[in-house]
Amino acid sequence: MLQASSAGSPLFWVSVASTVIIAFASVYWSFGGRETEPEDDVGGVWRDRLTTAVQRRVRAGLGSPDSLPAITGSRIPLGLTTLPRYVRPAEPKRLASPSRRELPTDYDITRVFAEYGDSLLILGAPGAGKSTLLLELAEAFLKGATDAAHPGPVPVILNLESWAERREPLDRWLTRSLTQDYNIPQRSGRRLSAAGALVILLDGLDDVPYEHRGSCVAAVNRYRRAHPSTGLAVCCRTHEYLESATWLALGGAVEIQPLEPRQVRGFIARAGPDLVGLLSLFDYDPLLREVLDTPLLLNIVALTYRGQTAPDIHLAGAVEGRRELLLDEYIRQALEHWAPSPVPLAQRVRWLSRLAGGMLHCHQRVLHLLWMQPRLVEPARKARTVVVAAAAVAGLGGMVISGICCAALARLPYEVPIDMPRTILYPLSVTYITGSTAFAGYSRVFAPPIRVHWSSISLPRELWWGAVVAVAGGLPVGLIFSFVAGLRSGLAGAAIFGTILGLIVVIQRSLRTLTQQESEDGRRMTGAEIVRVASRYGVPFGVLVGTTYALVSTLYFGAAVGIGQGAIITVAFSTFGSYFLWLAVGGRAYVQHYVLRVFLARHQVVPYRFEKFLTEMTKATIMRRRSGGYVFMHDLVQAHLSAGTEGADVRPASRAADAGRPGPRAVS
Repeated sequence: MLQASSAGSPLFWVSVASTVIIAFASVYWSFGGRETEPEDDVGGVWRDRLTTAVQRRVRAGLGSPDSLPAITGSRIPLGLTTLPRYVRPAEPKRLASPSRRELPTDYDITRVFAEYGDSLLILGAPGAGKSTLLLELAEAFLKGATDAAHPGPVPVILNLESWAERREPLDRWLTRSLTQDYNIPQRSGRRLSAAGALVILLDGLDDVPYEHRGSCVAAVNRYRRAHPSTGLAVCCRTHEYLESATWLALGGAVEIQPLEPRQVRGFIARAGPDLVGLLSLFDYDPLLREVLDTPLLLNIVALTYRGQTAPDIHLAGAVEGRRELLLDEYIRQALEHWAPSPVPLAQRVRWLSRLAGGMLHCHQRVLHLLWMQPRLVEPARKARTVVVAAAAVAGLGGMVISGICCAALARLPYEVPIDMPRTILYPLSVTYITGSTAFAGYSRVFAPPIRVHWSSISLPRELWWGAVVAVAGGLPVGLIFSFVAGLRSGLAGAAIFGTILGLIVVIQRSLRTLTQQESEDGRRMTGAEIVRVASRYGVPFGVLVGTTYALVSTLYFGAAVGIGQGAIITVAFSTFGSYFLWLAVGGRAYVQHYVLRVFLARHQVVPYRFEKFLTEMTKATIMRRRSGGYVFMHDLVQAHLSAGTEGADVRPASRAADAGRPGPRAVS
């Protein structure tokens, strides 16, 4: 090996110190040139985007071409009964009668909402039409929200089921839900809420687990007291609401009444020839008239037996059993005729059953593909395996990159400027890089990539942390190298590895801080944007590391060798830096998603071609698209499937077959 400058030479120390200073100054210049300015969106673009998103959801909910109202050309009128004793308003009621009363079927729900001071509880049986009333409320408020001269508040429909995940104050949950369901920045959501620019329509209070339902009611009440001018409506099943020990502090309550046979017959008759067979059966079979007492079941029966001149509906036993048979027949009809597939019916029903149960267990009403959690895998130990496997796959990429780079360095005519055998140095470097990338790929909570920006607001503090970590991390490496190969190698190793570690920490802490800031923005990054961000800042990282290495190598071997080795190190660490940043910025979400998909497919929870399966279920009207994800057409259908329906012959079998099957557990 060529002789180098003495380790005690002033030139050596000046070179190392100047390299570190230049490196960190370059990081500041490269990464800290822009500040993230808050956006004022109370009356701007985000309000308009929220209005558009709600309009799409209302149109999809009320205007489905396969629904009975679309077939008949009119909506099913619902009978309402006021229940003033089911709420405890903060102030004595002044706008409505305190006594119980029956409302006409043509009574506008917006009129009821206004009479009770823009705060209303809507109760009813499963499938009675509670969500439909929320959609009608949203439709009415959208007319005012789109008024250019005097814009009114924007209605937002959210499901309370996800509140049970963190059980946080409702305003905080609200802003997170606006981000997840409508892709609205949390910062903008908070401002819209504080300005009274929203009408909050909450569905699914009954979906909150019983042990947390009282706390959820209390959170809604606290939000109502803090925002008395914000319109608020809550939907819940009657039985589940009466189980709660705490009443909602709203202006009033209404309960949707069961459909009367004359209403059902009138709607079937208005459908014309499509349901002529069902109409004759309805007149003939009193048992069918007893079952069809909700809009959901009426719509399911209409879809199932549409176009059949002589439908054969065998109903026996109790009313609840008859409803289960109708749901079974609906699922069979949908899978066999509306979305035919060479996959056996029993297998597809099993996929639906396990997917429905996993979504309910994860409190995930809408299935966003990149929001899928490892808890969907069962048992719990397998869910933890998914998290570790995703980190291992990320680390495998770092191992491949570092292995190729070490192989390239091994072919150089000169050793690296550290007097340590390659059999020790290169495996140590591969382990170092593999561990870094595995750490970047580890997370117990799977989430889609969030848009990030570099900012100079907090970067000076991160640079100091980077310098501290560089010294703390480089010192043990230097001691190890000094013990193995002497003081000179120890100083060189400490300078090189300390600089690399310091840069990694600066990047990690900057990303972590800015990710927290930008999570309030909430805008998602596409795969192409992640690659652009990673390469844009990963290449300067590699240049800085390569420059450090070249300066140290020049002291040992001269400029020619130092530049050659520095060029290879620059390419190597630019690749490593870009890959590390790709994982940290958002590529980890894609690694986790596909690893989870493999585990779910191996455990027969979903098929390997999952997107195709979801598209087929949408075509079969068992699922629908919502907020960029997928949702079951009704929670009653999801609950029916999640209870353990299995395919048997051509009809899904009884749910008793899987009654003892445990559901997926949370990752612990």
